[in-house]
Amino acid sequence: MVLKRFYVIKNKVNKDRNGSLFTGKLFKGEKLRPIGSPLIPSRVISRSLTDLTYAIFWDTFMSNQHGCRRARGVHTAIYDIVSYLRKHPDYIIFEFDFKSFFNYVRPSRVYQVLRRRSALLSGLISRIICNTKYDFVKIAKEEELIFGLSKTNMPMFMRRGLPQGLSLSPLLATLALEFTQMPKGLFMYVDDGIYIGKESSLPAFYD
Repeated sequence: MVLKRFYVIKNKVNKDRNGSLFTGKLFKGEKLRPIGSPLIPSRVISRSLTDLTYAIFWDTFMSNQHGCRRARGVHTAIYDIVSYLRKHPDYIIFEFDFKSFFNYVRPSRVYQVLRRRSALLSGLISRIICNTKYDFVKIAKEEELIFGLSKTNMPMFMRRGLPQGLSLSPLLATLALEFTQMPKGLFMYVDDGIYIGKESSLPAFYD
């Protein structure tokens, strides 16, 4: 698998700069957002594996997960949230997302989930993730990539988590959440969530 890697600018103040292609200059308060764009053969493989994995695991998703599911999406999440609020109008609403979620999903958890249904699929996806290569337009320091030197003093890049840019990654990250017991009142859209409860703090439910 080959991912073409480039960067766009994150600017919460200047909308004209936000989302612009990084050309080597950052202003104060700006950050870089890495973008992974699979080459066409890699895109075809990733999409095929995504469809295959979904077909195998379609009946295992948590009822409160609205992302990466057919016939579900933002519209079903909104409907369920509004319905729940009507039953509990005095509850507190918490909105959150897991920061750099794909970067910190442990692939070992993903492989363990996959082995529940297919050891062959688990081994195949393990090889795909471990052998994903990056084609850098420009290299910048980022959380997903750990920079260092190999034994021959050549630059070496190690990836943390799941590859950003593959259609397969959001589905695998969502399956990793199957390890957790989600509290009642939680509504998820991949790594974005809304929790509605009577307590004044968000319960810990994911490690």
